[in-house]
Amino acid sequence: MKDKEKGFSLLEILLAATILGVGIVTLLGALTQAARTMANVKETTEASGLARSKMEEVLTTMELNPYREEGYFDKPFNSYGWRVSVSEYQSRHDEDETDGLLLIYVEVYWDRGKKEVQYFLETLRLQEMPKLAVPIGAGAGRRDVQRIDSKKDRATQPSGSLVPGAVDAEVSPRDSSGAMDAFFGQK
Repeated sequence: MKDKEKGFSLLEILLAATILGVGIVTLLGALTQAARTMANVKETTEASGLARSKMEEVLTTMELNPYREEGYFDKPFNSYGWRVSVSEYQSRHDEDETDGLLLIYVEVYWDRGKKEVQYFLETLRLQEMPKLAVPIGAGAGRRDVQRIDSKKDRATQPSGSLVPGAVDAEVSPRDSSGAMDAFFGQK
């Protein structure tokens, strides 16, 4: 009888090399896909922040009228472009009252390989700012209140309360929390 030689046969070595090769190729594919996904998440996160920033810029405009505009962000985000569209809102339902509502659409776009990718935000806003109530006069104690008509840019004195059910309250320069409590019916 022959002594059994210790070691691996050629068939065992080829089988082990094949299994190891398939495992390494699979692992490299997974790592490549994870790196691509991380890059996509980074781009999308940057785009969402830029879109929110551009939306805030548009919303802080006091007088909004329909318009379209586009451009590119400054460095370090100059690979991202933006488009802004402000238009009159058209409801899908005829009975909805939409007078004075504007649809604001902000889109941020960038190239990912050979295709363009977009991230967008939409919101609605009244075209005219609502009438505001502001205190006039100086000194402590009760202040008169003036109503401002933003459309005609003139001030008119109110007849009665500015808000139905509101309580007149004294406003002190040191502590206005009492006025707020009274206004919301907590005092």
